[in-house]
Amino acid sequence: MSTLKGAVLAFALLGSCSARADSAAGKACAGQLTSDGKSIYAATMAAVPTKDTIVDTVERETRSLVEARKIAWDVARDNAVAAAICVRKALGLLG
Repeated sequence: MSTLKGAVLAFALLGSCSARADSAAGKACAGQLTSDGKSIYAATMAAVPTKDTIVDTVERETRSLVEARKIAWDVARDNAVAAAICVRKALGLLG
């Protein structure tokens, strides 16, 4: 398991099972991210993740952005973790 996947998985386990979408909370959270984090958040939300696919979607979108040289590789992991928290908030999985 990659370090990125492990870190995102840790946050994926924090939410409750009952979910309701809360895009306002996700957008408010994303507003606090760095530009790289915002890019990861936007790409992940565009891919329409579910609670079961957050980890894989964040990892895939982050890797894609790094490979396209749209975000810095050296801070991609930290930004992906932060973006994953915002994605979980947008999906109503975190308060």
